[in-house]
Amino acid sequence: APMSFATIADNLLLAAIQQHLKTASIPAEHFRLQVEAAALARDPGASMAFAQIVKRAGMGLVINNESAETLEPALMRMLPCDYYKVPATHLGSLRKAVYMAHGVDMSVIATGVENCEMFATLWSENVDYMQGDYLCPPMPVPDYPFADEQELSSDTLAAPTWSVNR
Repeated sequence: APMSFATIADNLLLAAIQQHLKTASIPAEHFRLQVEAAALARDPGASMAFAQIVKRAGMGLVINNESAETLEPALMRMLPCDYYKVPATHLGSLRKAVYMAHGVDMSVIATGVENCEMFATLWSENVDYMQGDYLCPPMPVPDYPFADEQELSSDTLAAPTWSVNR
């Protein structure tokens, strides 16, 4: 889920994320934080500071604009983000988003791609990445009762109980 304003204002969050990445031996450049566009627009100064810390740490940043309301161009230019994520269903605002994002070297991700026609339209609009049921249908609900698990596999050196019980 995208981060809210309260989350990006939490000074301890990034330190905790960095520590978890280090502990799990995950390179920071393989990690992307997704932030709501409205949260970034709420306080541009705090947003800029947050984005700079994320980038210095080597992580990527995604602006999630599911409302499809256009983010201010000045704010987009100011934030060192990698991706701009918008719904595919709002083609008019999507065209503007592609133009603005590409103008500041951001890649555009369109969500909600449901059919071949939508995919072809987005491709012709220079959308960089697409997500949706057309590309990856939902997975069936697993039949394993995960509620029985008492600990995470990362909490123990041994294999998780579900791998032993198969």
